[in-house]
Amino acid sequence: MKNLITILAGVFLMVSCKKEETKDVNDVINEVKETTEVVAKEGSGKVILTCNNKEFVAEGVCGALVSMGELAIAVKDKTNPAKVFTMTFNGEGFPEDGKVYKIESKDYSKEGNGSADEVSVSFTEVLSKKMNSWGSDNAKGTIQFAYNGNEVKCILKNIVLTSAEMYNADDLKSDGTVSGELTFFKN
Repeated sequence: MKNLITILAGVFLMVSCKKEETKDVNDVINEVKETTEVVAKEGSGKVILTCNNKEFVAEGVCGALVSMGELAIAVKDKTNPAKVFTMTFNGEGFPEDGKVYKIESKDYSKEGNGSADEVSVSFTEVLSKKMNSWGSDNAKGTIQFAYNGNEVKCILKNIVLTSAEMYNADDLKSDGTVSGELTFFKN
């Protein structure tokens, strides 16, 4: 779980910097540390992204944390910890039982959180000399949550994500489709 928190904190660190502010890196790191709280006990997940008949699987530890006012739920792959599926919600609250959320891209340049009905989704794999990434620009599909006490299950169905043209290899510069299931436990 510490690795998951470290990866997510790094992601939030990279996207939390705004051009008009003059904070140094240590200030930003301290702000992220101070505002990060693990809000779910470890569970497990398996998420499969298919792009041009190639499958990428993130299977391993799943958890949730709140940082910088946003809830992030992630699955970190057990064989490549730099392969991560992430959902980021506007606000700190857990998703509602049975609710279907609108998948949107996250614009970190805007002030405020946006609608509580929206979630941004990404699937990223970092390898030694390259990175493949897909995000929720113009995404389609469904994300649905179901609760059983403190247990939270999330079903992902046919979520279409846009490739990051800048990073992905030529044969992966196409939309990817994500499906899978996550289980984690509210603290």
